[in-house]
Amino acid sequence: MSLIKQLSLISSTAIALCLYTFAAKPSQAAVIDFNDPLVEKTGNFVVVGDGDINLSNTNATDADGTLQGFLNLNSLDLDFGDDQAQEGSAVKFNLAADAGQQLSFTWEAVTNEEGDSAQNDFPFVAIDGEVTVIGDVNSGGIDTTGINNINSFNETFDTAGNYEVAIGVVNVNDFTGTSILRVRDAQVVPEPLTILGSGVALAFGAILRRKYSQKQG
Repeated sequence: MSLIKQLSLISSTAIALCLYTFAAKPSQAAVIDFNDPLVEKTGNFVVVGDGDINLSNTNATDADGTLQGFLNLNSLDLDFGDDQAQEGSAVKFNLAADAGQQLSFTWEAVTNEEGDSAQNDFPFVAIDGEVTVIGDVNSGGIDTTGINNINSFNETFDTAGNYEVAIGVVNVNDFTGTSILRVRDAQVVPEPLTILGSGVALAFGAILRRKYSQKQG
């Protein structure tokens, strides 16, 4: 084999190996540090650890515009149907995300709202002012028995940019019921490197080997 062909084969193989290595080794997730001073908080909260926080709507921030103002929401953005937000607790932070990255956490909500007088308290996530209710008393998303009910939240960012993210829990229609939101393992997950990426790299290497074998034959 000529020196030029050897160098060409080595270079092509090296490219294929680099592509495979890149596809096989995604970067690490970034945990949300709720103790970071840039993470703002209001109401009743306890930072449990890295990526972990408890939020309660007991003796929390009044939702007379104060809570909504903290969240950069309109005054009625936490009211849904006949359920009017009365008080709540929340955290908010800015997130610089690449396209395909994902905000991910597990959550558990517990309440003492039960029976015919139970109010429909709810936890929520707001991204750039768009509120998503992730569970409520009526749907069973908030556990009334005290038994762990672990749920997952995942939001993929389609475009790169700076996002304002808020996570909270709200007491609706009264100030007597108590609901607690426990957030765990909050993190930003890198864009999943799919099987396609690895497949392309492996296929590229196979093609090179086949072409080389044909030339040798």
